[in-house]
Amino acid sequence: MSESCRPLSILLVEDNPNDVELCLRALKGSGIEANSQVVQTAHEFCAAITARDFDIVLTDHGLPGFSVLETLELLQQLEKDIPVIILTGGLPDEQVAEYLDKGAADFVDKGNMNRLPTAIRRTLELMTARKRAADLERQLAGIEESCARLAELSADPHLIESDGAIVYANAPAARLLGAPSEHQLRGKPAAQIWHADSRNSLGQAFAELLTSRAPVSCDARLLRLDGKAVDVKIAATAIIYHGRPSVHITIRDLSGRRRVDAAIKSLSALAESNPYPVFECSRDGKLAYANAPAAELACALGKDNASAILPPESALIVQTCLSTGQKRCDVETTCGGRTL
Repeated sequence: MSESCRPLSILLVEDNPNDVELCLRALKGSGIEANSQVVQTAHEFCAAITARDFDIVLTDHGLPGFSVLETLELLQQLEKDIPVIILTGGLPDEQVAEYLDKGAADFVDKGNMNRLPTAIRRTLELMTARKRAADLERQLAGIEESCARLAELSADPHLIESDGAIVYANAPAARLLGAPSEHQLRGKPAAQIWHADSRNSLGQAFAELLTSRAPVSCDARLLRLDGKAVDVKIAATAIIYHGRPSVHITIRDLSGRRRVDAAIKSLSALAESNPYPVFECSRDGKLAYANAPAAELACALGKDNASAILPPESALIVQTCLSTGQKRCDVETTCGGRTL
């Protein structure tokens, strides 16, 4: 609330008119304009608090028949989020701690009422900050819900790890880990889904991620529920999930890529061990690889490189084969006076 916009609405729980006047004089002297209502009993307090909104409650500690604890309890029962400042003639530290623990915002000694405006300003500033934090929490909750919906629609596996446990998994993550459903993964210790080869390094990386907030991207190895290892690529970011610092992990299965790499390596080995010249071209028909016999043949024909002994129309032949799916066999070309 801004003091320049409207007067403060104050509920005073006080039975001494002199103390009421003392409070209002202290506020006016500091430039705080206030609309105040004075009550003395629990009944009057409840009627006032339900009839209108108040910015703050000032309550006398020594009021007969209506204690500070009753004031705090009534506010909780009525679900009124209004800060309370206790006016006292002096309290033991233990009692002050008890009141603060029960929800009191501050206390002011009646012998030092000049402190009251400062206490009110400080309390309202903290109240505003707390409400902003609560609004931010609600916004984050909305973001979390949106992220969860996006993860549900994603074809990639998604996990969220918090406090060492899996707190969210989507259906692709369940399939990758061999779980009957994503619900079976939730609550599972995160260490159990990471292979021993990756467990320590990922644990350290995630701990640093929560501190630095810098995204992590690396290769790792998962451990399925059936005990089989899966090579994956992960991208991890720090998020707040259900109010807790967490790690959102997007996973890409590398098993298919590893199989393709192995097949390419196997084909390359066949070409290297082939006693006959072997040429491999890119999609645009350019020479991408020639084995040793191909290089030796080019040298024997007086050419500097293997591409010089290919037919001039090689690029067109490759593109035609790729576009039609048909083979071209027995293509002849002349080089160095020899027909190939």
